[in-house]
Amino acid sequence: MGSNIGTTTDVLFAQIGANANAKRAAIVHVLFNVTGSIIVALFFNPFIALVDFLVPGNPNENLPLHISMFHTVFNLSCTLLFLPFVNYIAQFTTKLIKSKDDETAQKYYMEFKSSGMKENAEAHIIRVEKEIANMAQIASRMFSRIKQGLLNRTGTFIEEHFEKFTDEEAYID
Repeated sequence: MGSNIGTTTDVLFAQIGANANAKRAAIVHVLFNVTGSIIVALFFNPFIALVDFLVPGNPNENLPLHISMFHTVFNLSCTLLFLPFVNYIAQFTTKLIKSKDDETAQKYYMEFKSSGMKENAEAHIIRVEKEIANMAQIASRMFSRIKQGLLNRTGTFIEEHFEKFTDEEAYID
């Protein structure tokens, strides 16, 4: 549980100077690990019994496997616990950290800044997941506009939207 909380420090350092969504992701990461650790600490003995049930044998003989299973069950349990509250957590972090008006970049580039500290794969995965979600959202909006253009069938649709489509397509590429 301590290592799960410890990984949040890397994410907190990585979000310094980042945009609002990166800061929100960092806060969610901290809330997930700290709250999960508190809940598991409250139910520590039953949690250990579950891990021992899942991993046969004496824990002293195969401690690394038990630790690995503990970590896996911890993350899986916390994920299942927080899953119903995803929308509420998103609303909370959006209220907590406001976006700036000028945060949408005209030209996209994905930059991984190294803090000089131990690299944290989880922080990079969170960032990549966020970027994929942003790309999907832009593509979805583009398809919605294309659908409207096909339904309306005006002769000027392409002229009116060509530049915007070109810019958005280049951005997500």
